[in-house]
Amino acid sequence: MTGENMTPSLKPSIESGMHIAIYKKRPDVNAIVHAHPTVATAFTALHKSINCTLIAEARAILGTPKLAPYALMGTPSLADIVAESIADTNILLLENHGIICLGNTLLAAFDRMEVMEAAAKMTLISDLLNDKKELNPRQLREIDDLLA
Repeated sequence: MTGENMTPSLKPSIESGMHIAIYKKRPDVNAIVHAHPTVATAFTALHKSINCTLIAEARAILGTPKLAPYALMGTPSLADIVAESIADTNILLLENHGIICLGNTLLAAFDRMEVMEAAAKMTLISDLLNDKKELNPRQLREIDDLLA
């Protein structure tokens, strides 16, 4: 948690400071997956929302992802923005950068990332076809109540 490299033969990621900031802000988190999946990351560059109300799985696993403003990768500024933005969400879209998913386990964080990319693909397809049937408010409440 201090940033000390415990494996000197391996170079740490430039995003290490961001990961440490998340762990300090969210002691409930045991795993972080930060990646740049193509479709979801494209949405961050387009400044468009990913629709998580098309299927129940996306609503249950993702809720409503949050967008964090752009900051240069690997900088203390990015670490600060991410730590502040991630206080109340497990999924953070980094503007013009990528996605961060948190979990109690690595598998939970990875699952969120996988579902995020699937939701982005479904959003793209439904937008291209200009046709969608989102879950209605009653269905969304049922999902939210199931998870409460």
